Amino acid sequence: MGKKRTEQEKRTDKIIKGELTKFYEYKQEITTLEERKKQCKRDYKYEMDNPPYGGSIAKMPMGSNEKDPVAMKWEKIIADIEDNLNQCEWKVHRINNWLSVLTPEQYKIIMKYVCEYQCQNRPHAALELRCSEDNIKDRVRDGIERIRKKFNNFL
Repeated sequence: MGKKRTEQEKRTDKIIKGELTKFYEYKQEITTLEERKKQCKRDYKYEMDNPPYGGSIAKMPMGSNEKDPVAMKWEKIIADIEDNLNQCEWKVHRINNWLSVLTPEQYKIIMKYVCEYQCQNRPHAALELRCSEDNIKDRVRDGIERIRKKFNNFL
């Protein structure tokens, strides 16, 4: 039996585990946001080239007018997407740093059971990993403890 964990350590372990379960979600969100950003840039260019107002046949000059409400709207949308993208990339980077301190066995088990299975269906993960359910439970606990100790001031 190991040393008794404090309440703060338990809370920290829960936060780490929660972030690890969202790892693939964050990676998917990055892909989605990148696609959304590209689409918004295309829509922005289209709207600037084909303004929805006026009856003139004159085209808008290239480049955005800072006071133009259409330009302001699209620039805000794109800036918001970039902020969300940066946050997701930072989270993935942080999780990758956490994973880098694990032993190969802990890494394999945490990637499969915590990240992929999101701590669900331990028997199925044990079959895939060819180990016991208790081994999964112990390696996850040890891995999260290792992350907490290595990155004890991450919160």
